[in-house]
Parts: sequence; C-alpha cells; structure tokens
Amino acid sequence: MRGYPKHLNTRADYEYVRTHFPKEMWKEDFEALIATEKEWYNIGEVEGIGVEDDTHKVVIDEKGKKKYQYEYKMNPNAKIHKLRYTKEEIEAILKYGKE
Repeated sequence: MRGYPKHLNTRADYEYVRTHFPKEMWKEDFEALIATEKEWYNIGEVEGIGVEDDTHKVVIDEKGKKKYQYEYKMNPNAKIHKLRYTKEEIEAILKYGKE
C-alpha cells in the first residue's frame, strides 16, 4: 500500500495506519469512530413540554403543530461497534499512540 488509504473499512485497516503512519494522519479517523457512537433517535410524538436535558430534546415539525421527543443513545450500527472497538480502547489509542 502506498500513501495513506482513502477509506478505512476494517479493524486491520485502522491498525495498519496506526502502526505505519504518524499520529497526526490517523488521529481524526479514530476520533470519528467515537463521534458516531451515539445518535439522536425519534422516540415518539409528545404532548406537553417533553424532556430536555443532555440526552433528550424536543423537536417541533415544520408546521409548528407537532412535537417529537428525541433521545441521544447508542447506535448499534455504528462503525466503532462493527469494528469491535470500545470507546475506552479508542481513547487509550489516542492518548498513547502506537503503544
């Protein structure tokens, strides 16, 4: 393989770039795995005020007539899970690099 790959698809790809390239090149790719671990999910229509905190929000539709409750939770289809990394593992890699 020549140069940094355009796409990282497997855990082996991530380990390859981590081993063979400087941290400045692969750091963003590993950070992106953590960033996409959770997503906002619509859990239903809400009457009243709903719940708003770090993991909940209320969204009003375009017409301003309906309110929907959203919850920020784990995305089971996130790439971090498909590659079988944990958030703690990625954080350790980012902290310590190639070790």
